[in-house]
Amino acid sequence: MQYHALPGESADLLAAIAAARNLHVVVLGGLPFSALEVPPTALRHHLEAAATNDNRRDVFLLCGEPVLGAPSRLKFYDQNGDGIVVAIGPLSSKGLVQSALAVETEDPCLLGIAKELMKRLRKKTKVGVTAVNTETGARAEYKMFRYTAGAEELERGGFRMLPFAGGVALQLGLAK
Repeated sequence: MQYHALPGESADLLAAIAAARNLHVVVLGGLPFSALEVPPTALRHHLEAAATNDNRRDVFLLCGEPVLGAPSRLKFYDQNGDGIVVAIGPLSSKGLVQSALAVETEDPCLLGIAKELMKRLRKKTKVGVTAVNTETGARAEYKMFRYTAGAEELERGGFRMLPFAGGVALQLGLAK
């Protein structure tokens, strides 16, 4: 699920799920790679601090104790197995980068948690963005892309909504 949200908005949603379901929360990121387990109550602080440095952070939610100390993100995923990954887009003077939720599991419990997370995210977001090719001006609508009230307010204030990569400008809402 792709969406635009302030890092704090994502943190609050993830922290609520983690606390309610007694999940372990690991913040991944940085060069060099780091994996830090944090209590749900500290997640907002970690994500907002990273966002001001223009750095993307991933949040990994898992049921069991995490294995920390991996040398890379891929090794971390290999060592920890099933989990829910949310890539948190940073907010900087360049704009707000999109976030994305992914699930790597066949575990029925984690799948249920992922469904609950997506349901809560859908309730807190509006749907649809218009992508504009910055070179050709071609436009396309993405009806499944979502955004929060915080992202919408930022855009109204002049901030750009950025994709993970590419020469596309994103405009919240569908073209009229």
